[in-house]
Amino acid sequence: MRNRFAVSVVAIFLVLVGVTSSYSGSPTNVATGVPRKAAKSFAVKIVGHGKPMLLIPGLTCGGDVWDGTVKHFKDRYECHVLTLAGFAGQPAIEAPMLETVRSDIGAYIQQKKLNHPVIVGHSLGAFLAFWIAASEPGRVGPVVAVDGGTFFPALMDPNATAESAKAGAETPKTSCSWGT
Repeated sequence: MRNRFAVSVVAIFLVLVGVTSSYSGSPTNVATGVPRKAAKSFAVKIVGHGKPMLLIPGLTCGGDVWDGTVKHFKDRYECHVLTLAGFAGQPAIEAPMLETVRSDIGAYIQQKKLNHPVIVGHSLGAFLAFWIAASEPGRVGPVVAVDGGTFFPALMDPNATAESAKAGAETPKTSCSWGT
């Protein structure tokens, strides 16, 4: 029951962020379908050598939050440290931001010919790591989620409880209310 509830909450969140397209093999603006020249939804710093590892920071953080992790793993992993658009001095991109980042990371993995990279994400980065793994299961390796189990209903309603979220997940609705 708990697992079904978690899947329902993630599914609702994906609908809310506008999941409407799938990976097409090249970076495109998911809102317009127009190909982009380069992935601008994130900046990448590559450090180390070995098996590839993508590190995706959480909301409001830059890639530098992974400095200690990179220091620890750089002798065994090629660390691809991302900073998402709109954070840590990176220019913002147009909506839908999360879907664009997910698509661009999939394209980055393909373009760089990364062999089943480990994807590590914190908070929002963990959500993206799970989403990338679900969208690109044949291209990614293990997923590590740091604080990735956000209680998504609280994003919509700070007074949300497990019971109100469960009711919202089990009842088809046309609005985003959580039992209120």
